[in-house]
Amino acid sequence: MPKLIAPEEIYSILQKGSINSLLCSEPSVRNYFVDSVVSHLLKRGKSVIYFDIDSYFTASTMKKGVMPENLSLIYPKGEEIDDAFVTLLSWTKPKFDILVVDSLTTFYHVSPIAKFSSKNRKLGFYLAMLREFAKKADAPVLIISHQIFRKVDADWTTVYSGGRVLNYHSSLMIRASIAQATMKLEILEGKRVKNLELPLKNY
Repeated sequence: MPKLIAPEEIYSILQKGSINSLLCSEPSVRNYFVDSVVSHLLKRGKSVIYFDIDSYFTASTMKKGVMPENLSLIYPKGEEIDDAFVTLLSWTKPKFDILVVDSLTTFYHVSPIAKFSSKNRKLGFYLAMLREFAKKADAPVLIISHQIFRKVDADWTTVYSGGRVLNYHSSLMIRASIAQATMKLEILEGKRVKNLELPLKNY
């Protein structure tokens, strides 16, 4: 049986000093995760950097009308992504409790780079730099990726944005989905798999 957990327990699962990936079966999974786990960290006084390519978190935060002092919000437009990443990664002594990048799916859509292969190379570069950035801060970097449809030969299949590039750079991956008022989390760490459940009533 999967273990039931509370939002505050998820942060302890993430690996410090490395990249952790949240693979979302649908956008609502990201919404619930962010609104519970990230909000909980902010309330506890944790330092959060949110690199919001998707703009969901920015809109949600602005709607509340209060910007927490322990939140650093970065929300670049498509043509500003490179400059925003360069500025962030140029910090020589980063200090934060979690850095969230949301999301790779939107990165592929809004990146000014035309060729898909070039986008993959650029993403690989950013992920390598983010991994070193996480080590400097001794804190987790959480990369959010959504499930998409992709045509392979004559058939359509579901994959997560970032694919093998993201798999290569991630120390821990969380496959997340929602069913029966519960967020189901499949934690993949190397060859080890752990199944957890987060009741939505806890939100």
